[in-house]
Amino acid sequence: MAISRASLRSSVFNDIYSVINTNVTDPLTRSKQWIFSSFPDTKSKFVGYPIVVIKKAEVEKAYPLMDNTWSDIIIPVKIIVYSTDNATTDTLSDSIDEVINDTNLPQFTFKDYSETIGDIPITTGNGGNIHYRIMTYFVEVNKL
Repeated sequence: MAISRASLRSSVFNDIYSVINTNVTDPLTRSKQWIFSSFPDTKSKFVGYPIVVIKKAEVEKAYPLMDNTWSDIIIPVKIIVYSTDNATTDTLSDSIDEVINDTNLPQFTFKDYSETIGDIPITTGNGGNIHYRIMTYFVEVNKL
């Protein structure tokens, strides 16, 4: 079955989202969505921190259509953890990394990994910082 550039973004996101949503527990045991595809609106019905953002795959427009005979495309998949404390950022990041590494995802081969950490100052509310960790997994789409 051929995978187009358009369906590749959704397929990668859906597979990674499903693995994380099924296997990583919300530290606040909220019954609301806390894993997103983009940063949520924090001014309207925001669930609070921590949150996880799984960015849609960055696919180069030059990539041709893929079928089950051609699979050497490396795609960066970014997963970002945001929290008001470093310990939660670390714990969630470790949990996500463990799940990604331990779950059998035959459609992908994980080729490389990089991460960035930082803080964002909060200018409203109680002040303080939002801590984040950007985990970038470089995946190759496998033949299915």
